[in-house]
Amino acid sequence: MTFIIALPAEVLDYLGNFLDKRTLLNVVLVCRLFHQHFTPRIWNDVVVNSGQKGVKVDSLRVHSQWVHSLHFKKVNGHFDSDYCSVFFPKLTVLTIECSSIFTFGESDTVVVEKQDAHWARLVRLNPTLQDITLHLGNRPAGQGPAQFLETIFATLPRPRRLELKSFSLPEFVYDTQQVFWRAVSRFEEVEYSGYDQSRRGLYLDVDLSRLKRLTYLTLDGTDAQEHDLRVLRKCCGLTRLRWSRTFEDLPVDAFVACLEQSTWPLLEDLALDRVTHTDEEFAAIIHHVPPLKHLRLRSTTFGPVCFGQLRVRHFDTLRTLRMEACKHFSSRMALDVLLHCPHLENFQAGHVSAEDLLATPQPWACHGLRYLEVSFDGYIDGLESSNWLVFEQLSRLTLLEEIDVRSRDDWGQIRFASLTGILQWRLDIGLEQLAPLRRLRSLRLDRKAQNISRRDVEWMLDHWPLFERIYGDLSKEWELEKELTKLVRERGIFREI
Repeated sequence: MTFIIALPAEVLDYLGNFLDKRTLLNVVLVCRLFHQHFTPRIWNDVVVNSGQKGVKVDSLRVHSQWVHSLHFKKVNGHFDSDYCSVFFPKLTVLTIECSSIFTFGESDTVVVEKQDAHWARLVRLNPTLQDITLHLGNRPAGQGPAQFLETIFATLPRPRRLELKSFSLPEFVYDTQQVFWRAVSRFEEVEYSGYDQSRRGLYLDVDLSRLKRLTYLTLDGTDAQEHDLRVLRKCCGLTRLRWSRTFEDLPVDAFVACLEQSTWPLLEDLALDRVTHTDEEFAAIIHHVPPLKHLRLRSTTFGPVCFGQLRVRHFDTLRTLRMEACKHFSSRMALDVLLHCPHLENFQAGHVSAEDLLATPQPWACHGLRYLEVSFDGYIDGLESSNWLVFEQLSRLTLLEEIDVRSRDDWGQIRFASLTGILQWRLDIGLEQLAPLRRLRSLRLDRKAQNISRRDVEWMLDHWPLFERIYGDLSKEWELEKELTKLVRERGIFREI
């Protein structure tokens, strides 16, 4: 090999991963080989901005065979509809962000209908689409893209993901509602945010068995839990469910009845956020839900009854357990999880006390743990054995990538006040035991709580080769804190206080 232009295609592919689009536009001018090799990469992801000069329709048509992702930004009433008449053989991702629809001399309704027809034509020409995002901007309420959605239903056989933002489903407009849900039925994953005035009294005559993941964020405050549960009943292929409400709790009795009937036999990921059910109601849900791989719960009413069901039903399968703002999730519960969940990879809980740790010194079972978010407290002079035991337990978790030991209050908020009894990350109390954590990337510490020396920090930098982020104060002494901050930044570590 004499010249760089003789590099094999595999090497050029690798180099291309480090070049942005502007650089690639210059690289293709070097020689014919570079032009042939890097041109498809330039056209892989195309952005058309209505407010700026950019890609022309003719150029897009010439290079259409290389376009995999097409993104229209700031679409307005003056948008060139010729962009929607291009066939892209490999197009899989379409994103449309609408802004103003105003045009001189035409009503909003006419402009909306024209846009709808253009987007429908684009979908009709490109049945390879898999991921679609539509952001309607300030379109008048009730004027949804019915033709666009109907074309999705009729044209795309098995698309993957649909995201609709600033959408609006009008009340008592049956055709619009059915068009929307028919389009939804084609996808595996749907994310909806906007207004839905149709939720009361809506009859759904669609099959949603293909839908695996549904995020449905409504902004109108309608009390419509029965409607939402009626939708969920039709999603028999559901694998992930997140119920997040500020004012509406999950209808527990009806939900548990669905679980008893095995309505969602494939459900493996459950998140209940900002719900206020009783401990017994949570226990009923956890008892009847299929074995979970992922559970996220944010509630101040979680208690020991639910935890008992969690231990019996799900410890053998859990990979993610995040108990945020669960003030009754005790230190002993956290240790029980660490001791008996062999497949756990992601764990968030309140705290583990020195007293409980000394009472249960057995090795933790979660050897695959990658993310740990739990504070260790009660570590004071006279309990050096517990300090050492924490590091001994952590040293066995060799796959750990992120550790967060910041203290939180009962509502899950980080405490910023000075703290006592916090585990110190120092060599003289066992830090050197963490040498096996070769994959550790991030460490989050409490503010105003550590007394770490320069020697301690240098040890971290020398023994954790992938280490890239450290949060929190390292020392209570101001001058030493500045010195340590300078040290980690000189070594390329991101530092945030």
